Amino acid sequence: MAPEASDPPARPGAVSGWEAAAQRLVSALRDQPDDDARSRLLERIATRFGGARYLAFVQLLCAVQHFGDALARRRLAEALAGALARHRLPAGQIPAWGAPSLPATGPGVGLPRAGQVSGGRRLGPIEFLCASLTQPGGGGAASEDDVEFALRCVIQLVGASPRAVELYTARLVVDADDPLQGTLNRRTRDVLRAIAALWRAGESPERIVRRGLAAGRSLPV
Repeated sequence: MAPEASDPPARPGAVSGWEAAAQRLVSALRDQPDDDARSRLLERIATRFGGARYLAFVQLLCAVQHFGDALARRRLAEALAGALARHRLPAGQIPAWGAPSLPATGPGVGLPRAGQVSGGRRLGPIEFLCASLTQPGGGGAASEDDVEFALRCVIQLVGASPRAVELYTARLVVDADDPLQGTLNRRTRDVLRAIAALWRAGESPERIVRRGLAAGRSLPV
């Protein structure tokens, strides 16, 4: 189900194959009988990309937002809601805050492979993207603009389902109040808390990302 491109940029419109991949994902979700089956499908797809390329799974979510119609976006958002409700949201791993930096694992990723760093914690797409911008060693070859673009896409996609928004904002608050065994620093936790508050207040994805990230950028690491 993954596109042919091995290391696509964060903006899905720049890569041929992402539209077809988005269509296959939505069709596959439509064919699943219930939330549990849809959650397992999302997990299998994320696993196919591999732990070192979790950003590519995030880009697939962005491709559905970019290319899909309202029904397609709502179908994926509801699938994410089901995964959130079951604590099975596909997740990526970053090093624990303060862990030694490791070399990038490949273009467009710049993060350690799953299992390479002790003390790492698996994060959902929004937490993963925020941490990649706000934590030392969290960034990679993807530019800051591309990561912010992906963050806006995921927030807009999740927004297609009120249930998904309710569950995801609750998850962000829990993560913001818990250092997750050292994975998230103060900046990241403050960003997650701000994003949850802005999202619940009905702000646009653009304002959520801009103001949410500003909540952490002025703070010391």
